[in-house]
Amino acid sequence: MQTKSIGIIVFSLSSAALALGQTPTGVQRNGGITLLRTETKITVGTAPPVESTTDSATGGFISADYTNYTPPSPPPTTTIDPCIVTMTTLPLVRQPPSGLVTTLLDAGPVLNLTGPNGTKQIPQMRSAYFLQVGGGTALPFPIPGLPGVLPLYLDPGTYTVDNGSGGADVGAFTATLDVPSPGFVWTNADANLTISLAAGVDIQWSGGDPNTPVVIQGTAATSTVAGAFTCSVPNTGEFFVTSDVLSMLPATPAGPLAAASLLTVSNLSFANFSAPGLDVGIFTYGSGSGRSVVYQ
Repeated sequence: MQTKSIGIIVFSLSSAALALGQTPTGVQRNGGITLLRTETKITVGTAPPVESTTDSATGGFISADYTNYTPPSPPPTTTIDPCIVTMTTLPLVRQPPSGLVTTLLDAGPVLNLTGPNGTKQIPQMRSAYFLQVGGGTALPFPIPGLPGVLPLYLDPGTYTVDNGSGGADVGAFTATLDVPSPGFVWTNADANLTISLAAGVDIQWSGGDPNTPVVIQGTAATSTVAGAFTCSVPNTGEFFVTSDVLSMLPATPAGPLAAASLLTVSNLSFANFSAPGLDVGIFTYGSGSGRSVVYQ
């Protein structure tokens, strides 16, 4: 994806448990398939902003042995209503996790994706699956090996993924997910490019899955400290990120680190699927927007 804050999500029960502060146990064999639409406008220095809307499809299947797992020490956080703020000093020195043994699982040579705009084959590359199924970034000149801008693919509707006859580790499966209509749109994205840390910021959106949260994230860094906040809120169309959250972030510096100041808004839909050889399978659709912003 174009913006790391939104990320390419390979959703699994293990990662969900870790996010909730729970430590998984034993051996877990999980699979994740993610359809992701990302819309970004990124500015670096005085250059014109680079705009992109990209549709991608990813898949990952993994066996994780947590028998001797020791989780890393979490960074200090502050919880303010539905928001969590994390501050870290730079350069970042953090204890890595230890004792976790992971093995990538083979689910077959391709994943077959079918949706309202036809069928795509997602190839396996180094035991993972990835394909840009639509959109892209308009460049002033073509780059060999890049597909260029494709017609958008991930419109609302029903999507089905199967892996044919399966692979060496994961047997044949079919996963189905309904992407809600209208699609998720951050409606006032371009109104919030300069954000007052003392005043807060109003976020407005429309569409998306009414049954899942909207996630609002911001990041800012200087040469000595980095700050980030995440607010997970009901899909009601609007949320105001208050000054007590934003005031914990550093102001955006001039220079190269200004590109690290971001604001993103996203929404997910997901459904479980079962497959021979897996304990849990999750099929996810994510839609999000990201902007380069100035925090001051």
